[in-house]
Amino acid sequence: MNSEWRRRFGNPDAVGGLVTIGVCLFLEWQTLELPATSAIFPQMVLGLASILGVLMIAQGLAKSRAGDAPLRFFKNRRRFLIACGMTGVYVAGINTIGFYTSTAILVPAVSVVFGYRKPLAIAISTAVFIAGMALIFGAAMNYQFPPELLLRLIRGTGHV
Repeated sequence: MNSEWRRRFGNPDAVGGLVTIGVCLFLEWQTLELPATSAIFPQMVLGLASILGVLMIAQGLAKSRAGDAPLRFFKNRRRFLIACGMTGVYVAGINTIGFYTSTAILVPAVSVVFGYRKPLAIAISTAVFIAGMALIFGAAMNYQFPPELLLRLIRGTGHV
């Protein structure tokens, strides 16, 4: 592989932008199976994310031109792997214990793992985020998340 190409496109921002666009295209393809009214919001979000991916690539290329020294791809590989692991556990938890419960666990956990330790601010941001999701998906879009484990257990329909 050409070292000039590697220097320019090996930039973390350029790689991140390419990955973002690739994931967005894959997810956009998945929305084609949705009814048109249900697909509008995800397609808008994915379109915006794709545009931001293009901006990341442009920023990465500009950084590569500005400096001759190659940038380290990861500033902290361990934190990246922890974030990937937490995301995987969160996604698995949505169907297992419910969206709101998983989110109520994830937001504070991410905050604490990455060094933010103000309990009141964490509690407020968690509550605001969950309320925002409930308003957007529950009230505005009438989307039903998988039932919460606690509610299933109370009703006697939960399986652990």
